[in-house]
Amino acid sequence: MFGRVLSVLISAAAVACASDAIAPRVETPGQSTTGLPPGVQQPNLALAYLTAVLDTIQSQSIRKYEIDWPAFRTDILSRVRGTYKTPPDVYPLIRTAVLNIGDHHSQFIAPPTAAGSSLVPLPHDPYATAVSDKISYVTVPAVSGTGAVADAYAAQLHAAVERVDGDKTCGWIVDLRENVGGNMWPMLLGIAPLFGESDTLGYFVTPDSIRTSWFYRNGSVGIMSSRGRSTIARLTGSPHTMKRPDLPVAVLQNGLTASSGEAILVAFLGRPNVRTFGLPSTGVPTANVGFPFSDGAILNLTTSADVDRSRHVYRESIPPQELVDQPASVPPTTTDMTVVAAQEWLMRQPACSQP
Repeated sequence: MFGRVLSVLISAAAVACASDAIAPRVETPGQSTTGLPPGVQQPNLALAYLTAVLDTIQSQSIRKYEIDWPAFRTDILSRVRGTYKTPPDVYPLIRTAVLNIGDHHSQFIAPPTAAGSSLVPLPHDPYATAVSDKISYVTVPAVSGTGAVADAYAAQLHAAVERVDGDKTCGWIVDLRENVGGNMWPMLLGIAPLFGESDTLGYFVTPDSIRTSWFYRNGSVGIMSSRGRSTIARLTGSPHTMKRPDLPVAVLQNGLTASSGEAILVAFLGRPNVRTFGLPSTGVPTANVGFPFSDGAILNLTTSADVDRSRHVYRESIPPQELVDQPASVPPTTTDMTVVAAQEWLMRQPACSQP
């Protein structure tokens, strides 16, 4: 539960967790609303605001085709009181509505929290080391925000991969344990050398089956759709090319691996020569879009699911391929049995078992 709650908070701080997108501001003019309790009259700013939020949820939610919307709206609107006049009066009802969506990832962020929410510190910096002369290890920690923070993170992670890409390296351990999410793009950009250039590292898919792919090309990551390629993050320096591409990768995960951390996990699940170790992930491998409202509040709404390059859709907790119940340790130690299991698997792979 801690992982899920923290993931939501950090994702909200980034305004748009996996997709890092901002929708146009939602205006809230007075409008007719049905299903109101007796004594409540229109026009009413609080009701207009609440209606705009409900309209956005109904039209954009990942569960738009799964929810009984008349019942959903009636339940929320039946709680309105005649004393409600301004948007803050209906914030509790909006939070109830968001909870009732049932996607476990959406959140409503009231001002001024929304305005200052990008200032979330990193849990720790990316870390890389050679755990043996053949196996390299790198962490992909959580990161939130955009701009200089995201750019610095991507450069640091990318450089860490390059630093431990040795001549004798035959396998990699990528540690996503305790990556509670945030902004997936600097994470993807930093670890991208292990994927190599591709237009299909993964996808987002909407309830209307519209897929948008994740790409890595020429030191940049972003999305590709029917409208073309859109770059979201770019390295400030030259991109690294692996000395030995397509080496086996052991990915570590646990119950704190969430949201954008799960997006990176999904990207690896579609890559050949990958095996996962640890515990089931949090269970929010989905993308949020931030819908700003006229008072500065943000509805951080889950709108799509993560998809790996084999077109497998993820919406729930992702189990590891090899279950290991062991607390994470960074840097890794000889008593970290998840790391030990990963090393043993890597050493059995052809790239490492050959003289």
